[in-house]
Amino acid sequence: MRRDELAARKAELEARIAAHRRRMMQDARQWREAVSPADDAWRALVRWKVPLALAGGALLWRLGRRGTAQAALKWWGRGLGVVEGVRLARKVLGGSRVKG
Repeated sequence: MRRDELAARKAELEARIAAHRRRMMQDARQWREAVSPADDAWRALVRWKVPLALAGGALLWRLGRRGTAQAALKWWGRGLGVVEGVRLARKVLGGSRVKG
């Protein structure tokens, strides 16, 4: 009789685990659908970051030659240095890297 009770308890627990897995898969699917616009925008930004950076740098350089954006050029360069420094720190410290 004890063996029957244990088998019933095991079946109940396995059913609960299976139901929990189904709920988690459904929640994960809903999450991916909800954040897909942000993920798509991020992928587009990553894909176009080099051309956008070059175009922005060229524009600032052109404006800076006329003396109207010297400070903007300086801050743009500092910002780029900060971004690269953070990237290097994450790489050195073993942080996770998002592939884009």
